[in-house]
Amino acid sequence: FLSGSILGIKRREMARRFDSIVDFSELERFIDTPVKHYSSGMYARLGFAVAISVDPHILIVDEVLSVGDEAFQRKCFERIRELRRQGVSIVLVSHSLDAVRSFCNRAVWISEGKVRASGSAEEIVDEYAAEQNEIDAQDSDWSGSARARDAAEVVTTGHRWGSGEARITRVELLDRDGQPRGWFTPVDALVIRMHYEATVEIAEPVFGIALHLTNDVHIGGPNTSASGFHIPAISGQGWVDCILDPLSVNPGEYEVSVAIHDRTLTHPYDHHHRLYRLKVRREAVGRDHGIFRLPASWRHSVQAPPLEQRV
Repeated sequence: FLSGSILGIKRREMARRFDSIVDFSELERFIDTPVKHYSSGMYARLGFAVAISVDPHILIVDEVLSVGDEAFQRKCFERIRELRRQGVSIVLVSHSLDAVRSFCNRAVWISEGKVRASGSAEEIVDEYAAEQNEIDAQDSDWSGSARARDAAEVVTTGHRWGSGEARITRVELLDRDGQPRGWFTPVDALVIRMHYEATVEIAEPVFGIALHLTNDVHIGGPNTSASGFHIPAISGQGWVDCILDPLSVNPGEYEVSVAIHDRTLTHPYDHHHRLYRLKVRREAVGRDHGIFRLPASWRHSVQAPPLEQRV
């Protein structure tokens, strides 16, 4: 009710919308819990649900869509699309280039409190990505740095769990020549090397990787079992490579998960969820849409000439 009053909605009107707000936020079980005990994610869910319930003329979204599970994020995105179709102006504050491309007609690039550029969303996203590519290129000596030699860059917001009989001790992001890289392009090969240590012999372990967008959307990823790659047993130390050739994801920042499970995939020995950062830059001037570059071939067949050319 406080959020509603801040938005200029009377208590009676908020009471009328109460059930729909709670339903959208998916916080029915916790709605009687004092808000001061909510997690930041729960508070953001509730705040977003209140904001979109008030039939706004202008909706300001400030990185709120990074919270919640994938289903909740999809629901938020669909609600924003619905508001756009109704003519509501959306002001999106985001570091997600995909979100800016998807929802915005125009964009303003702000750096250190100053406007760097403004214009169409496509142009500004391309300009921003080009500068990031230049920065990455200047940092290409990453491959000779201690951080690149030792391990992939760790993401501090990730999580780790598992029983510990086998542990992933180090993860490297390598090119097809086995050299560490700070960034890749969609046409490059990416080798994800998982160094492990097993304190007991583990029969038929399953190693797997997954790629995620930075808002925790799971893109996908293979494991040794699904790929038909059988490892009879592990003990002591070793490493396993997952080779993606070509990488095929479009430019952007991604997060990498790695894991060792038992053969049934129900028991994790060690799971690193979104613990490593993957940077993908454009290999040439051009525009990329979506997340994947789907492999494709094309055919064209002329079935018959135009009617006026037939005899």
